[in-house]
Amino acid sequence: MRERVCNNCGGKKYQEIGQNMVKCLFCGTIYVDEYANKEEEILIVHAYEKIRDFKFDEAVTEFDKILSLYPKSHEAYYGRLQAKKKVVYFSNKEGNKRYPSFFGKEIPSYFEDDDFKKAVEFAPK
Repeated sequence: MRERVCNNCGGKKYQEIGQNMVKCLFCGTIYVDEYANKEEEILIVHAYEKIRDFKFDEAVTEFDKILSLYPKSHEAYYGRLQAKKKVVYFSNKEGNKRYPSFFGKEIPSYFEDDDFKKAVEFAPK
């Protein structure tokens, strides 16, 4: 989130209230950093392309970079989990269902993984 001055009251102190959202501590005006949100989406799409290309280690690195910029990105935590566990989702012919395929040595368990827990914690309610 970039530094900003509140358009409503001129305040310069903010509280983070969500992913890419802040609230002015003086007047309560809420701001969404739409540029950051679009940047995050682009980076996530690029990282998922690495998974679809079976470049799992590169995908983990890409998701690490995203999380360094957006530490509450539930999508990045879930993507990193998929990359670590070597899981790729494919769609059926109609495109209305997605099925996981596993490329590791065993079928992975997600529930005890810290990335899964973070993805759930930061997911929209």
